Amino acid sequence: MNAETLKSEDELVARALLTVGLQVNSVYDLVNSKLLRPEAVPLLLELLPTLRHPRIREGVVRALTDKAARPAGALPILGEYKRAVTEGAMGLAWAAGNALAVVADPTLFDELVRLVRIKEHGIARQMLAVALGTIRDPRAIPVLVELLHDEDVVGHALIGLSRLRPGREIQAAVEPLLSHPVAWIRKEAKKLLQKVA
Repeated sequence: MNAETLKSEDELVARALLTVGLQVNSVYDLVNSKLLRPEAVPLLLELLPTLRHPRIREGVVRALTDKAARPAGALPILGEYKRAVTEGAMGLAWAAGNALAVVADPTLFDELVRLVRIKEHGIARQMLAVALGTIRDPRAIPVLVELLHDEDVVGHALIGLSRLRPGREIQAAVEPLLSHPVAWIRKEAKKLLQKVA
């Protein structure tokens, strides 16, 4: 995508936001200011599938990473995750997963499980594991325990489990992570084990 598309789509989003009283020069002004208003959500969701430039799409997704976008944003943002991985835009896919960790609802459970298990999507799946914890469906517990063996998402699976508040049944799967080579993963494992003790 060229710079001209980037500029024209950023201007398009800024003009659209002006119609709901949000004056920004760029979608990233909205992202950085956290000024998302509920009336801007439908507008951004309508624009998202029409945008082509990955940077502008990511800006819209990041702007929608807000409770104001729940639940309306869940399905469109899931669609953007799928679109991004199909295009190989894994940074955008990660951002969409991050948004889902805020806006996902129980209707997405089966699809989130399917997507988080696609190892070819690598670290783009990290926040999908957190999203499974966000929707608080206990069926996610065994899925997240399974992901503790997946180095791309292990730490985020711990975060998802922490949001679900499982019982001692996960202790044996989590204890080996106390000696994981990555410090923040060790820390998440310790916090989780303290919760289930």
